[in-house]
This record gives sequence, structure tokens and C-alpha cells, in this order.
Amino acid sequence: MKSERIILSLIALFVGLLVAGGAFYIYQMTQQLPQDRSDTITIRSHPTPTPNSNDFLVIDSPKDEGLIDRKTITVSGKTIPGSTIIVSSESDDQVVKPAPTGTFSVTVTIDTGVNILSITAIFPDGTEKTIMRTITFTTEDF
Repeated sequence: MKSERIILSLIALFVGLLVAGGAFYIYQMTQQLPQDRSDTITIRSHPTPTPNSNDFLVIDSPKDEGLIDRKTITVSGKTIPGSTIIVSSESDDQVVKPAPTGTFSVTVTIDTGVNILSITAIFPDGTEKTIMRTITFTTEDF
């Protein structure tokens, strides 16, 4: 008789929890959120910043820290049309005007060993932008 009471009590407890859980679930599902909630989270996307068109200079060739096995290299890239490009190495300076599309290309002679190239664009409004490239001339096979 005592074990029957314990089993019956456990069954009653289980059924009670089941009924209470079902009632809570139904209550939660019938609740509606207010339309003008001030604590809602709003996700805004941030636009990707565009490059400043007044200082646009991209160097396509040569790549930084490149190994070169020729004494002459081609420096090429793109900038704003109407700019002036100055390519400076340790032994030479060259001035070039880009094409109407903004592309430019100039051949530069480099020294043996490590060379630092400075590519400067002087834009029509008078501002400047400089990009440095480190180029190593070697005839060694790696």
C-alpha cells in the first residue's frame, strides 16, 4: 500500500508538470509584441567606403618585395587622368603622364641587389600620393 501511494504521487507530479508546461506554452504563444517597441534591435548595414577619387594610385607591376632577374623592369599602374607620375629609383628619376584612361607604364633600370622604387602621383589638384616598392635584382636560382 505504501509503494502504491509513492507511485501514484509520482504519476500525479508528472501529470501536473505536463499540464503546467502545456499551459505556459499556450500562454507564451498567444502573447503579441507591441507594435512600437523601443527596445527592438535594428541592424543597419554600413556601406563600404569608396576610395577618395582625389588620391587614386594603384601599382600593378612590380609587386612589392619581388625578386627580379633582369636589370630593366616595367612599372605600370593606374591613376587619375591628368596626373603626373614620378618613378624614382636610387639611380634614376622618370616622369610620365598617364593615358586618357589613367593607365601608365614606364621602364626603369635597377641596380644589383635591393632597390627601393618610389612611385609618386601628383594629381591635378596638387595633392600627392606615394607608393614604395622594394625590388631585389638577383641572378641566383632559388
